[in-house]
Amino acid sequence: MDDLRRDGDDDDDVATKLVDDVAVSSISRPHSIEKASNQAIVESATDAKAENDAKAKDVKPADYLVVGVTISGPGPVKPITIEVIPPVLVSEIIQPACERPEVCYRTCFSVFVNGREVELSDIVDFNDGKEIHIIEKPYNVAEVNTHLKHVADLLHWDRRAHSSSLVNDIPMKLKKFSAPFKMTRDCLPPDWILPNQETDGVSLAHMFSDRCDVTASTSSRCVLDLWYSRWDPPPPERRIRGDLAYLVVTRLDGVAHHITATSSGFFLNKCTNTVFDPTPAESPYNSYTLIGLLSQVIPSFKKAFDRIFKMTKNADPLNLMPSSLNEDCSWINVQQPHYPGVNTRVQDNLRYCQGRSWTEEILRVKDLTPKTVQENVVKIRYLETITKEFLSFATDTAVAAVEGEISAPFLDQERKDKVYLWNNVVLSYVADIKEIFTDEGAAEAAARADFNINRLLNNLNLDKVQPFLMTLVCHRGHTVLVASVIPGFILPGDKEYSPLKSGKNESLEKFCEVLRLRPHKVQNEEGDALLMRCPSDVSGVIGSDGRLYLTNMYRMYVPDVNFLHVPRVENPFAKEEEKDDDSEFEFPVHTHKILWHRMELVEAFVESKHSEFMKAIAVGFTEAIKSKQKETGDKSYEKDADVCAEKKEEIEEEEEEKMTLVRAEDPDDHQTTPTTNQFQAVEIDGAESVDIVAKAASRVGSSCSTDFSICFNPDIYSSAKLADTEEELHKDKFMVQEVSDFLLNTILKKIVESMEQLNVVIYDGQWLSSVLHSGGVNIRYMGKLAVDIEKNSKLSYVFKIAICEMLGRSAKHILRTELQKVPESQLAMSAARFLNCVVGSCGKFPHQPRLGETLFPGSTNPSKKSKNKKQKDAVASVLKKGDPSWVSLTPTKLWKKLVEEVKAYFGYSLDDCLNVGDAVAKYGISRIGLLRRVCQFLGIQIVAKNYDFKSTTRPPFDDEDVLRFFPLVRTIHAADFDQTVLGGIWDTATKQLASGNTEVALELLVDLLPMCESVYGPFFSMTVSIHRLLAKISFSQQNVEQAIVHQRKTVLILERMQGVDDPETINAYIYLGLYCNAAGLTDVALKLLYRARYLGLVLFGNDHPSLAELDKNIGAILLGVKEFQSALAFAQNSLKIYTKFYGSDSDKVAASHHLVARVLANLGDYRSAIDEERQTLSIYSEKNPNDERVQTSSAVLNVLTHEAVRMQRQVNEMKGVESVSTKSLRV
Repeated sequence: MDDLRRDGDDDDDVATKLVDDVAVSSISRPHSIEKASNQAIVESATDAKAENDAKAKDVKPADYLVVGVTISGPGPVKPITIEVIPPVLVSEIIQPACERPEVCYRTCFSVFVNGREVELSDIVDFNDGKEIHIIEKPYNVAEVNTHLKHVADLLHWDRRAHSSSLVNDIPMKLKKFSAPFKMTRDCLPPDWILPNQETDGVSLAHMFSDRCDVTASTSSRCVLDLWYSRWDPPPPERRIRGDLAYLVVTRLDGVAHHITATSSGFFLNKCTNTVFDPTPAESPYNSYTLIGLLSQVIPSFKKAFDRIFKMTKNADPLNLMPSSLNEDCSWINVQQPHYPGVNTRVQDNLRYCQGRSWTEEILRVKDLTPKTVQENVVKIRYLETITKEFLSFATDTAVAAVEGEISAPFLDQERKDKVYLWNNVVLSYVADIKEIFTDEGAAEAAARADFNINRLLNNLNLDKVQPFLMTLVCHRGHTVLVASVIPGFILPGDKEYSPLKSGKNESLEKFCEVLRLRPHKVQNEEGDALLMRCPSDVSGVIGSDGRLYLTNMYRMYVPDVNFLHVPRVENPFAKEEEKDDDSEFEFPVHTHKILWHRMELVEAFVESKHSEFMKAIAVGFTEAIKSKQKETGDKSYEKDADVCAEKKEEIEEEEEEKMTLVRAEDPDDHQTTPTTNQFQAVEIDGAESVDIVAKAASRVGSSCSTDFSICFNPDIYSSAKLADTEEELHKDKFMVQEVSDFLLNTILKKIVESMEQLNVVIYDGQWLSSVLHSGGVNIRYMGKLAVDIEKNSKLSYVFKIAICEMLGRSAKHILRTELQKVPESQLAMSAARFLNCVVGSCGKFPHQPRLGETLFPGSTNPSKKSKNKKQKDAVASVLKKGDPSWVSLTPTKLWKKLVEEVKAYFGYSLDDCLNVGDAVAKYGISRIGLLRRVCQFLGIQIVAKNYDFKSTTRPPFDDEDVLRFFPLVRTIHAADFDQTVLGGIWDTATKQLASGNTEVALELLVDLLPMCESVYGPFFSMTVSIHRLLAKISFSQQNVEQAIVHQRKTVLILERMQGVDDPETINAYIYLGLYCNAAGLTDVALKLLYRARYLGLVLFGNDHPSLAELDKNIGAILLGVKEFQSALAFAQNSLKIYTKFYGSDSDKVAASHHLVARVLANLGDYRSAIDEERQTLSIYSEKNPNDERVQTSSAVLNVLTHEAVRMQRQVNEMKGVESVSTKSLRV
């Protein structure tokens, strides 16, 4: 989910998962990098360049000389001096000067370097001693709007400082205990997280901290309202006299003051709410800034503003920075208070956004040729900034289009046919406008394919083919494609590009090689056979800049024959070996044919074929050597035979060790490479060696007869008229078929095997989708996965998650279409009805108002009361339409559609599931888990409170429980992190850490952190990965205090970036709790672990392998503080889960038996404790009798036996005594 928001579409790439945290000093250091760290940056960057970035290979230490720059302004403040490493962005240089408390509210200024005015986006170089002057300039209308919004933001910073994170409520300072730890009531486990809790009984009221419900007090407020006046905008006669805007400020006592904005500043005027008089007031209040004017007009303003600023300064910066996932884009939240003056409509934000040439701007930066690492970092930062700004603008524009806040050029069109052009951005609804697809699902699948191909093209940096900025936004059931305007798109000079019509597609050769597409022949309309390097229906536009921009790229993948249901073909390359018949599963027939394989699968298949190719060469050389040895009797060939045999064994070992679940390949590595060089030591004639290689290439289906090259024909199952020979087409069909078989027989089985061995643990449907995608498996194969694992007891938790995910995605397919038909006034009621039908047990719903009642509230029959005939006719026409379809929706009807959709899309049969109760009883799914996924797929946010899902008399949701609809956005990045210099430094640091050079790795990571934050910001996947690694290094070096600081920031980042209930957020809480426990903060550790367990129950329920380790840790800590009864409950639950998922002979089970034995011994139940410890000893002894743990367990067993005997003697001696006092034993 790194990125604005992770969409849940069926074949979307899931955002990269994160885990821990670090903080070295401040969360953001974009302005300067300490001189002591420069040499480490140079060394790490030099190592990284050899692997990832050839452009930065000539870096020298001299390139990193730190220079001092003096900044004066803005306003009457003292100049400051900072250190920078040139070249650097102007905006980053002036940031520390503009963030000072005394000038943070000044927004209108110009920047001069050496007497020359520069833009904030310019990149400048310095010599030592240069000065920068920030000079204030006159306002214009746009600057007044910017200044007003910035001041309003400053006045409400205290609201953003109140984070919903639990870690803000817990003091993390280390304590020096002078007395033994005392257990308080707060440290006891709350009832809602105790073991054996029913999953559907978990309350959602505890999702957030209590401080979320606290409204900002009056003492922390400066004014009630500050925004535009009712008299704004100024009339023409006042505009020519210098008035730019009219504002109004309402004091805390309710008194209103009207303000005039001019080019020279702001002054108080004589206007009232009923009288317009913009002339200056009698009191001469005026100032260049609004803050200065308000300080003069309102006596208490300055003190209140200073108090707010002090609160903001003391708050954690992570709580103030905007994140990719804010509270408005989460599926659950608390009801937030609505404040006046700071809530603007979307069109108000877009009104002052000047049109930007997004495509030209980003291509201009891409054309830069950096020579140093610092220049390369600046380039990446600039590209990332443009991309983020485009995503933000595209999201706001798409939301405005769906909500009707901006209009299309042609109002008489249907909504699906409308195309918007707004500030050099084109918006269009994803629909079958030209009727080239079979249904709307095909249109959306084609749009997703175009998006993924464009994102891949963005990382290739090809000369002849260029990408454009593009994203998909889903809001209120509508999917909107937003793309930057291609240069020359509006002008008549643009040219359409069609490879099939023009016969020219040489410019696509490099791109198609990366996608593994084979050149093939296709007949055009004239009957001529043309050599096509790409699919025949690809089109594009040649912009005014002469570059080619591709569109309609949805067939540039390898087709999936498993779902196309085409006849199978025989192997034309070799005699096909008999394979296990795995055809019991019947793949469903989809309504469209836009079905492709992911690139991860294609690359894994090519790699497998390459291993097969190399083994065939080794076998060929071995046979040739043995043949020569028989002919000549020369034993010198035995050495060559040994070389070939060793090479074959090496290839087989590498193939066994490779895991195809996650692979991040460099596209340049996929080119054809010579393979005979690996057998240069073998003395074979040239002609014979060429023949051996040719036979090996033919055996694996290589498209090149003399070397290894696996390619596919993208048009093999399209409507194009192919002109290749029958033999070539037969080979093409078999190669595509073999990829599909490889998915079923190899990849899917490896994924199941990894999950069964718990090398991969699945937490929720999104995590399962990520695992499938990383292995190259599309979501439509989830039905096949469910069939494979439904009888595997160790994967019962994965089976439940898979069923829940299929139901959630099927609900998305059905309800998105229903949402498109719902009027805006009924969105909340319809959303509540949808959720009630999905997870509720009540089949009867209260009266829902008819459409006419929502249009005319308070009137049961508005057509009779209306005196206006035209209004009567309008109302009557509306009422004739009757109720919308969602009003008649019931759980039975919806679940019937859900079962049918699961069968039609995934091929899995949910027998006898008439409602959610049947699904819970038969498959054990979680209602909360299903609710969470449906809300995420539809973009619905609900109130965090306790819901009664089992009530048969009252539905759990009403319209008051639905807070909002939030947009789902597919994210893009300007450059792949692994292909940048920063990625190279990260690789170097991890390699140094793996080699044991901890100090070197730590130094590299400390230097990499501010560079990564300055480029991507703190809310980015690799930024968090650096934090995680630094936290673990600090803990391993016994610097627990620093590890706690790092891990605390990890929790804050993950909560704000991925959500409070994300699996990685839960893991971060666990790590933080363990670090706190190691530091002696036992009470804090327990609260954090309780929080992690509660979130785990919400996410995946009580039957999950990850709860075993968590419960064991909680039980051990409770044992240490002598809460034996609570410790026993958690320890026994841990043992139960470990036994189920790891087997009764696992080391983890043995450790759990030992923990239970310790708890029972402290409770005085020595008989049971001895039985548990015997289980521990038995498991360890069977595996290795000489293991040190065998001796330890044996010693503990002897102690327990001795204490049991002693206790029995005391009981026998004290017969007749009603109670026996036992002394706790600490084992």
